[in-house]
Amino acid sequence: MVNPATALILFFAAALLTAIIFNPKFGLKKLWSRGGSDKKKIMIEDSLKFIYDFQLRQLPLGKKELKNALSINDSRLDELIQLLLKMNLIQLSEENITLTEEGNSYAVKIVRIHRLLEKYLAEETSVKEDYWHIVAEEREHSVSDVEAESLSARLGNPLTDPHGDPIPGADGNHFLPERISLVELEENIIGIISHIEDEPPEVYSKILQSGLHLGSIVKILSRNKNEFVMEANGKGVIIPSSLAANISITKSAGETMPGIRKLSEVNVDEEAYIAGISKAMRGQQRRRLLDFGFVPGTKIVPRLISLGGDPVAYEIRSTTVALRKQQAEQVFVTEIENGN
Repeated sequence: MVNPATALILFFAAALLTAIIFNPKFGLKKLWSRGGSDKKKIMIEDSLKFIYDFQLRQLPLGKKELKNALSINDSRLDELIQLLLKMNLIQLSEENITLTEEGNSYAVKIVRIHRLLEKYLAEETSVKEDYWHIVAEEREHSVSDVEAESLSARLGNPLTDPHGDPIPGADGNHFLPERISLVELEENIIGIISHIEDEPPEVYSKILQSGLHLGSIVKILSRNKNEFVMEANGKGVIIPSSLAANISITKSAGETMPGIRKLSEVNVDEEAYIAGISKAMRGQQRRRLLDFGFVPGTKIVPRLISLGGDPVAYEIRSTTVALRKQQAEQVFVTEIENGN
């Protein structure tokens, strides 16, 4: 059950999405004038997404798994199965449920809408990261194909959502990046976090709390059955082994850890060079830094610390920029010019 505080956050998040994303000045319709989606449609689409996910992972799916995923009783499950069969969306063989071609196309469409909504929430709203998936799950059933294409165009037709999952194209095709689980990454080999599974939500929150984000450069120093000891973006991080399977890695073959530090760790008058901005920094804050020239290879020097220690004034491209510590911790630097 969602507690009152969480429910209030979700209400305002949904209201924000309603008010902004489909505002007429962006050329998009307001979806909520239709009065919301009916429960049967939601149940159909949720079931198709779940089956699609199992097929993508090449896992067998039976009635029991579907029942548990949708939290319905046996009677409702039988009704749903019969409806999906009648609509030619699934096939049932020896208790194994698979999607038909038509069912797969429908599922991919819903997945596309969901991930586009998450991308919008991440890039252009202040909705907290923990709630992107929840809000998108609530609203995905109300978005038409035309509205989805308008949203995609507004976002620049992105290829991945903020968790690193590929966003299917309008034609249903999408690329599947080569990546491995953090569990499979060898010790002392450099990797870049390319995907963080956002379900279950409590596991996702714990990963974020550890300081790991999409784009983090990591190296496993040691591991045992209980924990992984790593270097991430130049800082020591320890996570429970139970979280590692929810993190995917793209290997950075042949590289060594490039001496990356956080900008907040650079001393006054010490020269450093921008290595990148954490993907945890999004929206207007990220655009502001890019406008000031926070791009890889640019020299930056802390020049003045305020009396309270926060913010700090940085010299970059003959301009002085004040950053709070929280912002400076999302900027990565190296002592090597141009990142070489």
